[in-house]
Amino acid sequence: MREPDGRTQSPNLDRRIPAFLRDPAIAEILPVSGCFASNPRAGAALHATHWPDFRQATAVDVRATYMLVARHPSGALSFHDCQAPSLPTASTAHQLGPFNVPANIINGLADAIVVKLVDPIADTAIDLAEAAIWRALGQKPGLFQFIPKWPAGFCQKPAGRTLKAGPSGRALLFLHGTFSTTQGSFGALAEGSFFDHIRPLYGDAIYGFDHFSVSRCPAQNAVDLLACLPDDAPPFDVIAFSRGGLVLRHLAERSTSLAHGHRFKLGHAVLTATPNQGTPLATPGRWAETLGWITNILDLFPPNPITSNGAMLARWLTWFVKIGVKAADGLDAMNQQTALINPQPASLSLNARHYSALVSNFEPDRGLWARAADLGMDTFFNKPNDLVVPTAGGWQLNQSLDALPASQIGMFGPGGNIKSHQNPVPHTGFFGLPASQAFIIRALQRTAQTLPPLNPHQLRIPAV
Repeated sequence: MREPDGRTQSPNLDRRIPAFLRDPAIAEILPVSGCFASNPRAGAALHATHWPDFRQATAVDVRATYMLVARHPSGALSFHDCQAPSLPTASTAHQLGPFNVPANIINGLADAIVVKLVDPIADTAIDLAEAAIWRALGQKPGLFQFIPKWPAGFCQKPAGRTLKAGPSGRALLFLHGTFSTTQGSFGALAEGSFFDHIRPLYGDAIYGFDHFSVSRCPAQNAVDLLACLPDDAPPFDVIAFSRGGLVLRHLAERSTSLAHGHRFKLGHAVLTATPNQGTPLATPGRWAETLGWITNILDLFPPNPITSNGAMLARWLTWFVKIGVKAADGLDAMNQQTALINPQPASLSLNARHYSALVSNFEPDRGLWARAADLGMDTFFNKPNDLVVPTAGGWQLNQSLDALPASQIGMFGPGGNIKSHQNPVPHTGFFGLPASQAFIIRALQRTAQTLPPLNPHQLRIPAV
């Protein structure tokens, strides 16, 4: 098969390309240059030219940046930077490599996928890199009014300085997760009848705060949101996902320490998969590995391309692999040693009646366990989790396991009280599920959940 630029590819190429790289939004950023069965020379630095058909299959652009996506025997994907292509000599063509692949990985690879980085982010400062990534994706931070559209996603427009309440006297606010936007985190809610159910509560008073989640800490995100609100802003009900729940808790529980903190008034919030007790994945200095694991999750459980935030994730992945930054304020906030997660008794004003929690206990099968082991992530499964954050942390707002009443907790998976046709439910899979939407709707309506009793003390630790 011959590509438009004259390259020759294997007829089995599409079958061997991971699902993550087949997502159209990601393929625009990380187009595949070649996919080969791995047989590098033992003990040598790994070059793409160690595959006999590399020169025939790939046109190397000496001005471009490349990356190696290594597929392990378990199916796990790891990501490795590459030095610039070498200039041709009288006896050689352009050569790509070497790739920075640990020696213990080289001889065990099942496949090696060479991808070209389109418009790589060159900024080495993390705040400049985040701004550049948002510009490249046509995104802007700020407070927006969101109008759901079919079949998924939202139309958005700047909110302005006048915010109106809905028929209930409250507005609805979305706070998104890491490496994401309102659209990326919550777009799946527009797939069903969710907005038909909540329209009597909010009308068009539906807002989302798009914010930098990597270079800025949740406290700064909260300050940035408060700067967008008028003094007479209506009370907000909130749907928060993952790290967005930490932003909310600063707004709701630390308002007296924030500039213009009086502008935010909380009605009721649904904390979805929030790392209130942090996550082992937020280990300073290992962000490239953490991003690699999240990428593996998307490869295994690809979301709807319309609602996926894979394009932003792909740009961050390539930046962290290439730059190797050791500190990121927005990610450090989920480190299990942070102040919000382990507060002093007098530092928070906590009222549990304002919160509901939606979580998942994901039991991995042997295949996923093996993939995690290949990436050094298998120890994460020593506690119940949703593949990204610990399950119990979703309702542990302080050091007490009973910080939220069981009647305000919905949980998928073993020991849980919500059944779903998609079981188990990973961190990336909540909002498209009718059962999740029903839980959120009842919480926003202030209606008691009709779920079986949940005992938070009887979470089962996954075992394979």
